[in-house]
Amino acid sequence: MKLSYRGRSYEPHHDNVETTQGEIGGHYRGLPWRVHHHKQQSRKQDAHKLTYRGVHYTH
Repeated sequence: MKLSYRGRSYEPHHDNVETTQGEIGGHYRGLPWRVHHHKQQSRKQDAHKLTYRGVHYTH
């Protein structure tokens, strides 16, 4: 699917995350909902080097 924002086209990026079903976390509109846990740890993202009005910083 092609998307565009302010005249620039781009492709959406989807990460498939495997989860396991956990315990009942509560009820919503009379039905139980369950907590889901990630099967593997999230990968750490690299720091971004940014500049704002000539000042360099990392995020």
